Amino acid sequence: MNSQGLVQQYRLIIGVGMSAVVMFGLVAFLVIPGQQVNAIGMLLPIVVATGALLACEVIGFRGVIAQSARHDKESTMASARAIFQTTTMLRFALAETPALVGLALAFSAQPPSRVPAWIGAALGFALLARVAYPGRRQISKLQANFEHNGQPSYLTEALGIEPTDDLGSTRLGPIRETGNDPF
Repeated sequence: MNSQGLVQQYRLIIGVGMSAVVMFGLVAFLVIPGQQVNAIGMLLPIVVATGALLACEVIGFRGVIAQSARHDKESTMASARAIFQTTTMLRFALAETPALVGLALAFSAQPPSRVPAWIGAALGFALLARVAYPGRRQISKLQANFEHNGQPSYLTEALGIEPTDDLGSTRLGPIRETGNDPF
């Protein structure tokens, strides 16, 4: 698979996760009868979402290219690509957590309520779009972390996208053609 396909593959994975979060809200609407909720049911998804966002920002864009991989361009690119894959899946798992917690709370609350599932789904969807979907912001942020010591990471080249311009934006796949990137 070419590197451009890698970015598209991860966009598809995150997009499917975002669709699943929407389905959680739909299931809650169709299956759970009540809308009454206690304070824990409303606050816990918000607290979990806040924690997930902080975790994504603090550890979700971290990755160190090993010094042994920095001897040649090909091994640096391979290491950067592997860290991109790992951190993207880490951010995906963290960002989806509020939706899962909200869904669990919706069924376990007494009386059962749709509201925690809806809150969790909305926050989970927003987090997936903000921190997990591989767009300009996410790739630029990861690349900046790799290159903080002045050594090139070749991340954009490893992913088959244009190098970062002066504004810190990259053009990824179809974004280059349409110019529309909501992230």
